[in-house]
Amino acid sequence: MLNRIFKALSRRWRGGITLLLLVLSGTASADLLDDALMRYAKLETYQATLRSSAFPGGKFREVIRYTYKKPGWVRMDFQRPHPGLVLTYDPEKNGVRLWPFGPKGPDFSVSPDIAWLRSGGGERVDRSDIGTLLHRAITLRQSGNARILGKESVNHRDTVRLRVIGGAGKNVEGVHRFDLWLDDRTLMPLKVEAYDEHDAPLDIVLMDDLQIDTPLPERIFLGP
Repeated sequence: MLNRIFKALSRRWRGGITLLLLVLSGTASADLLDDALMRYAKLETYQATLRSSAFPGGKFREVIRYTYKKPGWVRMDFQRPHPGLVLTYDPEKNGVRLWPFGPKGPDFSVSPDIAWLRSGGGERVDRSDIGTLLHRAITLRQSGNARILGKESVNHRDTVRLRVIGGAGKNVEGVHRFDLWLDDRTLMPLKVEAYDEHDAPLDIVLMDDLQIDTPLPERIFLGP
């Protein structure tokens, strides 16, 4: 019994000490995004279930199993709003293939520029990865500031919540503020909220069961 209590207290203290060290070392705020981008640069693949809503606590408008492999291969398996739809993006050809009716149906090749391919939050498939998100947040920070709001749990994983706000009248692709919940261990975002200059939500995204550097054969990006 005492051993379990000691372990629980140790986990809580380790989390608090991690945040305290970030603040005292100057890594808090400004450098945390740079550290996250450096770690992202070292990984090769990741997978997550993306759950997107129009506002905090809102109904999920999109649920997508998202698979990424550098230098830009993307696969999306839709659960909502189009169950069964499969989409892949080939960075070498800069082309998208769609299987609207699932793996056994016909497929179509289209351009990533098509407006109706964008997500509910306005994201393009060829600019939908974590690296693009971190670059946007860093660009926004350059005109404004970034600060740590504290530690929070997201889907039972410890995170550091970071808020990035652009300067007066400044935005990056319409976003004036990002709130990012960065995994305490990997610094990869597990949750993102984007707001405009009037503090209206643009997109709320949860990245459930995020896994990095899992082996991914290239064939899964070529078709179902």
